Amino acid sequence: MLLTATLLACASQPEASDPAPARPFPERLEAARLRLNELRGQELLVLPEWERWTRERYQTWLRERFDTTWPPERAALEARLWALLGLVPRDFPLRERALDRLGQDTRLFFDRANARLVAVAESEEELAQLAEADLVHELTHALQYQRGPLAPKDPTPFLLDDRAWAAEALAEGEATVLEELARGRDPQRLAGRAAAQLRFKDPRQPALLRYLLLEPYLQGVTAVVGVLRNAPPKEGEPQDWSPYDQALRRGPFGSAELLHMASAGFAKSPAEEELPPNLAPLIEGQVLPLRLGARAAQLVLAELSGGRQEQAVKGWRADRADLHFAGPILGEEGTALAWRIRFISGDAAKAFSDTLRALIPLGQPPWPRAQIVQQGARVTILLGIPPSRRERADALARE
Repeated sequence: MLLTATLLACASQPEASDPAPARPFPERLEAARLRLNELRGQELLVLPEWERWTRERYQTWLRERFDTTWPPERAALEARLWALLGLVPRDFPLRERALDRLGQDTRLFFDRANARLVAVAESEEELAQLAEADLVHELTHALQYQRGPLAPKDPTPFLLDDRAWAAEALAEGEATVLEELARGRDPQRLAGRAAAQLRFKDPRQPALLRYLLLEPYLQGVTAVVGVLRNAPPKEGEPQDWSPYDQALRRGPFGSAELLHMASAGFAKSPAEEELPPNLAPLIEGQVLPLRLGARAAQLVLAELSGGRQEQAVKGWRADRADLHFAGPILGEEGTALAWRIRFISGDAAKAFSDTLRALIPLGQPPWPRAQIVQQGARVTILLGIPPSRRERADALARE
């Protein structure tokens, strides 16, 4: 994947010694594709049938999840981008889930970027080329760690070359990363361990390659492409709000819409039938990380408190929180849907959990089995916990 991204990045920039202007983007893209075909022996490439399958699956996903379709050229554009960057290997065991996740993120990207692209494009064809060029440029930059909190201090991109170990190590990472997430492993912890390996610049370390593969799923395409980067705060807004916070405040999505977008593309599991409709799409066995700030945590409070947003915001205030949906948290023959929120301090976590307990009627509908657990700076909200084996046996005995 990184080899692909690197070649694309190289193909998209003229050499310093060449005074000739850069070739049109489609030609540069085709040159990169030809170069990649020369390296087919490494089995890091995606075959044309995977590209077609991706395009067809994506159109089906749009019809099923949003009852709409985008222009075919846009779906084809994204399918080709995913295929070129190798974000989802052709034989990936969880490829449908991965595609749904990527589709969700890419939809958000186009929602945010569409107005900007249309403003400078004079035709549909030019719009498609601009979108493709922007995505490829931003993704290749991000995959080479030129930006972001975990970017290495050395600005030189780390390159995967064509040595034999590269394909083996990459395959090992591909086979484990999403499976670990599906088991409920903490993606931030996985990424933290992998980031420590970056200092040694040793590509043979499995953790490093896991991080390279994990990063697009951790950040989400919306964060990776930097669409929301450097957005200046409006008058009256805190100067230290992240671009994501600002987008949440200004954007068209309320809390229910935010939860729906976060869970889009996943089927409802039987264990979640009793959950409120806006939470029902969340499926056990998935981890959908969202890097959110204080505004988003306030939205979550408002959602859980039945819309009493004003009361929730007054009762709790924090400068920063990372919220992600986590699942499953395994119990006795069952799973629990959980929200795990990491705060800047234990005091902020306690203030949040105390406010939440005051707002949510624990032990009563609609949260008869909800639990709120604070451990230091982390708060875990467990929802819809299935009955234990003993409880099921007792219920059967009573019947």
